[in-house]
Amino acid sequence: MVCRLKERLDDASNDRLDESAVVRELVSEGVRFHTVVRRDELGEVDPELPSSTYVPMRFSDHIYNQQDLDFYHKQCHKIMSSPRARAALMRGGFARRVGLQYMKCCEALRGPCGTHDNPKYMFVAKNVNGVEYVDDELSDEEYNMLCGVYIQFTGNGLHVAKVSWFPQSWVFEGSGLDLGRWTEYAERFWEKRTEAMLNEKIDNNLRGPLNVTQWRSKLRGLADARRASSKVEKWSRDFLLQRVGSI
Repeated sequence: MVCRLKERLDDASNDRLDESAVVRELVSEGVRFHTVVRRDELGEVDPELPSSTYVPMRFSDHIYNQQDLDFYHKQCHKIMSSPRARAALMRGGFARRVGLQYMKCCEALRGPCGTHDNPKYMFVAKNVNGVEYVDDELSDEEYNMLCGVYIQFTGNGLHVAKVSWFPQSWVFEGSGLDLGRWTEYAERFWEKRTEAMLNEKIDNNLRGPLNVTQWRSKLRGLADARRASSKVEKWSRDFLLQRVGSI
């Protein structure tokens, strides 16, 4: 997509293609990306207070209610209040879609807020000369909180399972619904899901949190779209290997 981005933006306006336009377009399309800066050009930020990554536990017969949903929204608001939370907008998938409920897409333009002692809070990439480039990042625990994860007893002794309001990032990424961008199909699924949450008028299993197996079943997507995405991915990799490798 990035290879054809200039053509798309030129069609939309006569503005000069710049980094801001690219960032806005990538966030809008739900494409995963990073805005890296050389590590030695950034200052170290003040240590953050540990963010609330408390995972609620529920019994097997728990009926999810408005109090559960309100607590989830409070957790999202707290996580998205961090300067690093712009990483959610650049992650794509449901992390981005949830993040946009609490943060404007223009926040992605700010660039990384600085370096951190905790490696969980930074994305780090090195070039061939060993120079480090960094960007903001959320921890796996914080991403889980954005998806509304609970630990719930299964009813089989002390066995537990993780359930969530939205699929965890590692469950969504690589699924049939993950086509490298946020599609109209994904947006319709999002709207259906948010409408169903705790809605007693809707008789389906989207009203409460789902476990990993249930989410994988929901995220299978369309067979034709999955096959097309797989082909495009292969062609893109072949193109980059042939072209970039010769630069």
